[in-house]
Amino acid sequence: MIKVILPLYIDIPRKTKKDKRYYLNINGYRNWCYIVNNQIKKKFKNKISSQLIFKLNKPKIEYKLFYKDKRNRDKMNIITVIDKFFMDALVESNCFKDDNDKNTGEVIIRNPEIDKENPRCEVTLYNEKI
Repeated sequence: MIKVILPLYIDIPRKTKKDKRYYLNINGYRNWCYIVNNQIKKKFKNKISSQLIFKLNKPKIEYKLFYKDKRNRDKMNIITVIDKFFMDALVESNCFKDDNDKNTGEVIIRNPEIDKENPRCEVTLYNEKI
């Protein structure tokens, strides 16, 4: 079992204004231009790359969100973007061969919880190391 902690947002620096915060959800993703999307994806990978030092074969993946407050949200709007960026980071880090259905196992989405101090997405990967 391997646990990876993922961010729910990415801050992108700007030259003349303060950093801009992009929340990782499908509503924002569909409106980002390709340049912003690429910046966010790269920063996401850089932020989690120190945790990606393993190799797996067809892992079972479990996602669990921890929100900062009790507002109602659609967890799948968040999980879809986080999953896309996370899977691409796993492949680029050589944690497994490819992120297609042939190389990944079951995906489980757990009910979210509240953590006011540390909002995040916890991913647990179940598999034996190769």
